[in-house]
Amino acid sequence: MATDYPKPDSLLVGPRGVGQPFDAILYYTVSVTPASVGAASTAEQAVTVNGVLATDIVQLAGYPARTNSTAPVDCRVSAANTVQVQYVNPTAGALTPPSGNYSFLVLRPSTNPSK
Repeated sequence: MATDYPKPDSLLVGPRGVGQPFDAILYYTVSVTPASVGAASTAEQAVTVNGVLATDIVQLAGYPARTNSTAPVDCRVSAANTVQVQYVNPTAGALTPPSGNYSFLVLRPSTNPSK
């Protein structure tokens, strides 16, 4: 009897038969010193995360306590070893997001979807 379960070296996320197989789930923590974000705007800033591949899926998993009204709202992999973090500043003046450790949860899609 055939099964559509993943092999032991991968993880299948989603209902059987339609899920996405992943080869790895990784967690990275890096020190980040963001630049100022202009008034009433959003800004993407590049963060070096060594080991991230251009095909990875990334999610922000943790960041320093907020010290002003800026906040990280999204992130994406833009190239190998580079994650773009998007910050929002809803105020009437430029502000700098807090520096410190940012953590990223990384899903690495399988290079062999038939796993």
